[in-house]
Amino acid sequence: MTIISRDIKLAARILRRGGIVAYPTESSYALGCDATNQTAVKKIYALKKRPRGKQITVIVGSMKVVERHALLGADDNNIVRKLMPGRLTLVCRGRSGGEFAFRMPLHKTAFALARRFGKPITATSANISGKKPIYKVNNLLKLYGGRIDMVLDGGTLPR
Repeated sequence: MTIISRDIKLAARILRRGGIVAYPTESSYALGCDATNQTAVKKIYALKKRPRGKQITVIVGSMKVVERHALLGADDNNIVRKLMPGRLTLVCRGRSGGEFAFRMPLHKTAFALARRFGKPITATSANISGKKPIYKVNNLLKLYGGRIDMVLDGGTLPR
């Protein structure tokens, strides 16, 4: 069963348990999980039919979270301070190697979820890889009903 709610605290609890939450963003609905939980991340790839080599951007709710996961230079810090929250995705070196691609979302619900959760949350669009974005809760339920744990209801999103 998929829960439909506006409860940020509940969504954060579901993420902590390794669950999948669809949430609204500035552009469309996204599929979120604890980006540090590889089992949950694998579920996202499977749900979306996303190629494994294609990295997933994350959202964060604070610089503390960024600093735990990324190596930022002075220029990176200036960019974050001036342009985030916003539509910018910054790609930098990750503390555990590779890249760390993140945003501080402008959408109030996505930002509140990231703040409450306190860890990176995957921020991949909720569509099947290569298909059109999803703007309506009903379309999420048709595609993923029963296979995701919660839809953080943001209503119908503007295109």
